Amino acid sequence: MSLTGTARNDNSQNTHFIRRRVQFTDVGINAGYKIGRLPSRALVMQISTHLSTVFNSTTSDTIQLGSTAAGVDILAATNVHTGATLGFANATAAAGLGMAVTSAGEVDVFVRLNPGAANTATTGDVTVCLEFCPDNDG
Repeated sequence: MSLTGTARNDNSQNTHFIRRRVQFTDVGINAGYKIGRLPSRALVMQISTHLSTVFNSTTSDTIQLGSTAAGVDILAATNVHTGATLGFANATAAAGLGMAVTSAGEVDVFVRLNPGAANTATTGDVTVCLEFCPDNDG
């Protein structure tokens, strides 16, 4: 996915995705950073995570996806803190499923870690995958 300019779209009738590995050492993770851009009228089919290593900030850790750095309009705060279940999880009730965020045009996608205490994590590794179908009905 493009991090600048317009959303990439190969104009085929295929599923596309934005995939990003998020680690506690990522620069700007506490403020949120751009991981891709969705095309206008893209149908968000699935949002999944794979937690490899829990985040261990002092009190709590959640990740979220939004159309702004602080947004939760794609995926609400999701627990990735100590005690969270490792492995694959499918966010079946995410706010951004369907065309909730893409019906009015292209939209940036940001990921953000909300730690209980900023910069106290010494571990944390989660991969986020947002699967979508672009509007190539022709």
